[in-house]
Amino acid sequence: MRHAHTHAISLAAASAACALIYLFPVPGPRYYPLDHLWRMETIAGEPSMGWYAHMAVALFLGAIVAAIAHRIARRRTAIPAKPMFHLLAASVVATAILAAGVLTWREFGGTH
Repeated sequence: MRHAHTHAISLAAASAACALIYLFPVPGPRYYPLDHLWRMETIAGEPSMGWYAHMAVALFLGAIVAAIAHRIARRRTAIPAKPMFHLLAASVVATAILAAGVLTWREFGGTH
């Protein structure tokens, strides 16, 4: 398979993995901007930002998934059809939209 195809497949897999991690709660430090403090626990009624831990886990998981997908795609000899790349792109976009919706609901409209 050509390099452009293997890079596209590994990038799509990494993007989907990064988006999917936002569907699950990740324990980690939270930053409280009003107090200028980092804490491991969540304090009710105070605004905090917990996406730092999510980003670290998402980038780590995305790198692992990209490496695995790249190795698998490199071993294949046939080039996938163009509709397969369209389906891959649509699934990555749908996963990102789903993850953004879940994150928004969890942070602003749902239970914490």
